[in-house]
Amino acid sequence: MARKPTDTVQLKLRFPEALRRRLVREAGKHGRSLNGEIVTILEEAFQRSDKVQDRAKDIVEALGDELVREIVEQVVQAVDPDVAVDRAHDFLDEARKADADRAEAMVEFEAKEADMAENDLHEQPKKEDK
Repeated sequence: MARKPTDTVQLKLRFPEALRRRLVREAGKHGRSLNGEIVTILEEAFQRSDKVQDRAKDIVEALGDELVREIVEQVVQAVDPDVAVDRAHDFLDEARKADADRAEAMVEFEAKEADMAENDLHEQPKKEDK
């Protein structure tokens, strides 16, 4: 018979003693059993991962660029969800800065273009009356 997602199962794990000691310390700080601490850490890691994926989707929808989709997908696949969140924020900041830089460059270009047009008007030779 297949297990239900709500069933509790027993699982034997092997990991370094230093990690076990750290987990015991953290469990004590939070008033949880070792098992409760491990389950909480895993659940929180999955929640962070889900949030990263949701943020990545929001970024893709907002920017709608194929290159952005590829970069965000790579960030989401990062091993550490916290690193993925930081990378996603860094990328979004860079994208916003690039957009601001492009807008600023366009304003400067239009101003120079207007100045050139005005200079051309002043430099045209005046028609002499014949």
